Amino acid sequence: MRLREFMHPAITCDARATLADAARMMYKGNVGSLVVSSGQRILGIVTDRDLAVRGYGRDLPGTTLVEDVMTKQVISMRDTADAFDAVAEIVHSGCRRLPLIDEAGDLQGIIALDDLALLFAHQADTLAQAVVEASTPTRPT
Repeated sequence: MRLREFMHPAITCDARATLADAARMMYKGNVGSLVVSSGQRILGIVTDRDLAVRGYGRDLPGTTLVEDVMTKQVISMRDTADAFDAVAEIVHSGCRRLPLIDEAGDLQGIIALDDLALLFAHQADTLAQAVVEASTPTRPT
């Protein structure tokens, strides 16, 4: 299954946004991360953990810029990649969220570890149902 089939729109912010602005954006969007971008180009990613640990945990004020706490080395994947490839990348890199890009490198969406877990859980459940139905003996009528 291709990632573009179930990715979410990425909520973005400017690198010059403040930590307080980023926290409000995450709250309003009910998300745990923002892709920091300039147009469709990814500059970084800031997570709720970044705000808590790198920002407020170090007593930085809410007026601190996102660029001061964001992760600059962002791991991204093509939106045409397979879900299994995304899992392998997450395991390899240790990141929990993958911004998805098109062939030109433009941001298209985002996928999180939780999204992949739900996808595979649903597929496992569907497979189990099929096995149960296929193994139920049919009675002659």
